[in-house]
Amino acid sequence: MSRLRITRAERDKLVQSLQISFGKKMEQTDQNLIVSSATVLRDYLIKKGY
Repeated sequence: MSRLRITRAERDKLVQSLQISFGKKMEQTDQNLIVSSATVLRDYLIKKGY
């Protein structure tokens, strides 16, 4: 498999888990590598409509 395949419900649960785990840190401008990675993942899942 060359792509990540998740259902809409799984995507929503993943986004919720990221938000619970990282919270307001994902809105800061000076993020560490882990928070930055979580923010990129969240943005692709939400804003790109995957």
